[in-house]
Amino acid sequence: MSTTRLILLLTISSISIFASTILSVSGPAVANPAGIFPTQALALSFTIGQAYSDVTISANLIGSFEGTAYLTTQIGPSTTLANQIASNSFTSAGGFFGTLQSVMPNLTLQPGTYFLVLSTASSNAPQGLQETNSPLVVADSGASTDGILWASSTNVQFAPSGSFLAVNGGGGAYAPQFSIEGNAVPEPSTFVLLCIGIVFLARIPVPKI
Repeated sequence: MSTTRLILLLTISSISIFASTILSVSGPAVANPAGIFPTQALALSFTIGQAYSDVTISANLIGSFEGTAYLTTQIGPSTTLANQIASNSFTSAGGFFGTLQSVMPNLTLQPGTYFLVLSTASSNAPQGLQETNSPLVVADSGASTDGILWASSTNVQFAPSGSFLAVNGGGGAYAPQFSIEGNAVPEPSTFVLLCIGIVFLARIPVPKI
């Protein structure tokens, strides 16, 4: 195989096949993490600077319980279904100190700021979201989180529309632990270059044995 063809094949194959980390927050567990109960939903926010496909959002959940995750563009009493991107039922099988588990799979996200809301109708303490005071943040270009955890003390049918208050001050204190993985969607110009490369590759004669 010629060097040119090999380079083109390597370039094409470099397009994301396996999910990569978009944003993650991890670290040592705290002794008194926030609970998720019928009377208290939790929310965290994040921002991404580019489009991604095949996105999975995971949260470091504590305890065994069933819940519902919502992804919205805002939270609070004025939030409606028009602000919802997706929702998903999940079953937590986390240990006492938490286990990272998928709560929202198979997403396609555009650049912007989002809120992940976690709610439940179960009361099987302990159950909640693990936090950390020494966050290790891994972020793709343009991705970020403010580290703030929000809690709603109102029991409403649509959890994102509850009255949320910040239960930490952000900046690394009691930061919620979560992870977002997915594939970056190539810019249109990238697709054009790929097409040119594929056409060029097809026109290179293959030496006969």
